[in-house]
Amino acid sequence: YLAAMRAGDVPPNARVIEFYLEPGASLDVAHAQQHYLGANYPPGARDIAARGVNCVAQGVARRTAGGETRYSLGSNPDVTLDLLPNLDAARRAGREIVTIAAVHPQMPYLFGSAELAADAFDAVLDDPRGVTTLFGPPNAPLSSVDHAIGLHASALARDGGTLQIGIGELGDALCYALLLRHQQNGAWAQALRDLGTERNVPGLLDAEGGREPFRDGLFASTEMFVDQMLDLYRAGILRRRVYDSLPLSRLIASGQAGDRFDARILGDLPHVGAGPRLDAAQFAELRHFGVFRQDCEWRDGRIRSPEGEWIEADLADPSAVAALAASCLGRELRNGHVLHAGFFLGPRGFYAALRDMPERELRQFDMRGVGWINQLYGPEGHLRVLQRRDARFVNSTMMVTLLGAAVSDTLEDGRVVSGVGGQYNFVAMAHALPGARSVLCLRATRTKAGETRSNLVWSHGSATIPRHLRDVVVTEYGIADLRGRTDGECVAALLNVADSRFQPGLLDQARAARKLPA
Repeated sequence: YLAAMRAGDVPPNARVIEFYLEPGASLDVAHAQQHYLGANYPPGARDIAARGVNCVAQGVARRTAGGETRYSLGSNPDVTLDLLPNLDAARRAGREIVTIAAVHPQMPYLFGSAELAADAFDAVLDDPRGVTTLFGPPNAPLSSVDHAIGLHASALARDGGTLQIGIGELGDALCYALLLRHQQNGAWAQALRDLGTERNVPGLLDAEGGREPFRDGLFASTEMFVDQMLDLYRAGILRRRVYDSLPLSRLIASGQAGDRFDARILGDLPHVGAGPRLDAAQFAELRHFGVFRQDCEWRDGRIRSPEGEWIEADLADPSAVAALAASCLGRELRNGHVLHAGFFLGPRGFYAALRDMPERELRQFDMRGVGWINQLYGPEGHLRVLQRRDARFVNSTMMVTLLGAAVSDTLEDGRVVSGVGGQYNFVAMAHALPGARSVLCLRATRTKAGETRSNLVWSHGSATIPRHLRDVVVTEYGIADLRGRTDGECVAALLNVADSRFQPGLLDQARAARKLPA
């Protein structure tokens, strides 16, 4: 359909509606520009359903174990998981909708939220003649400018925190710099000194980031699972596990428990919402996550130990707690995740690595709906807040105005370059989550047809991120901390990370607008 759109010969009975375009590829494609749906990522499923979708087809992975066949949405549970409940409601209202799974032998099988039972689909296509090679774009080379931006941004990551990375070379450069920080800390620190990273933001790295290798590690909550995340995992950086249990997450956040624990956890649980008398659901949750041994069971308010002793499931009873600690207590938490993501895309080697990874490791990567990844709303909102501590949401942008607005998807004349995607949501989350920061990265200049222009501009006709959500901006020249700053302070901070060839003209515009003194 892209070929037809670009050639201008889309059949008259067809219309292609998209809410994200290949960046820069459709600027002069009339069909794409006229039928672009301006939505950010999470409402995508809502808008698709509202337009009357009657067929959903998706490439999937298939797995048969213990006589049961299941399917994984693999690389893209993002919109589908959010869309399926809408389709169920439409079906109950009498609409005819068909769901189709196209089995792809190369699709990595991801567990957890991405798994669906066979009855989730009305039809399954499994014909080798219809299989093409999975789309696997190679990684683009990184320039010196990209590496400089990645190094600056890597100093803002806080050990024990959360990481989100956007799409493209600047995200790749950040991953490389994080590996350098962890594995060759001396060389990394020297590079920061050589770049003058702290010149414009003295104290920021100690207050918001870090200088040491990662002892506690990071958890990733990211829209796109980029292949460099596997490098972070193998290096021991991506290792902070989160658990889909509100009581346990509260204990971890308070410092009263970690991946390993002792009998004190039984006394702490009633203070965080579990018990004191454990019902069947609470017991099942705690056993699933390893607080109780897997060979224990709950029945009628009592817990059966592996030795066959029945113990009251009452965490307020000291004798019961002592018996549970002696016979039923696990040693460490299990079934945690080091990454939540909405979709993945990368080189063929990335897909092969996921296919070859042992199941025990692969289960640590949980692919989820974008409604979970990109926002805090919903019944599990408090759980997401606890899991995403000290989050750093690192994304790329095309241009930034001197008042802090970011331009990431649309040109001045209204033509769409790509789409909002999830950037707005991550920036908004950075302002909603305690300890979180939004980091928008951009190259200070761009060159086209021999003409170099500044990507820091005085104003622009559209904004993906409004100025009131300004936070941290990074160019190859350094870091600008805009949070809580006045307009004049923002202008000055951004001028400091602009290319010097364009500073005088930008300074004149700021003065003319009375944002800087004469």
